[in-house]
Amino acid sequence: MRAEETSRISGHLGWAVNIHEVGEALGMNADEARNVAVYLQEADWAKCNFSNEPLLVLTPKGREEIAKLRWHPWRRWLHKNISIALSVIAVAISLAALLSKWIFGL
Repeated sequence: MRAEETSRISGHLGWAVNIHEVGEALGMNADEARNVAVYLQEADWAKCNFSNEPLLVLTPKGREEIAKLRWHPWRRWLHKNISIALSVIAVAISLAALLSKWIFGL
């Protein structure tokens, strides 16, 4: 969210933001900001350009992952634990089938 605001202020197109400006806004020194940017690049969340001014551009994967951070907590849990949720649903359906067979004698 801070990247969006900084991008608008700095006048860069798209999601290109100055790494040092964002780091300063987050209370980091230049080396820490650079290390975080390199980590994001290694995770394929962003591409860094350190030639003239240090710029960071989010990749599509980075945008998707940041969008997931805005999800409601139950949705994030469900996304991470879909197999558990499907298992619970399968057990519930099985129990319902067994109970209906026992109650109605089908």
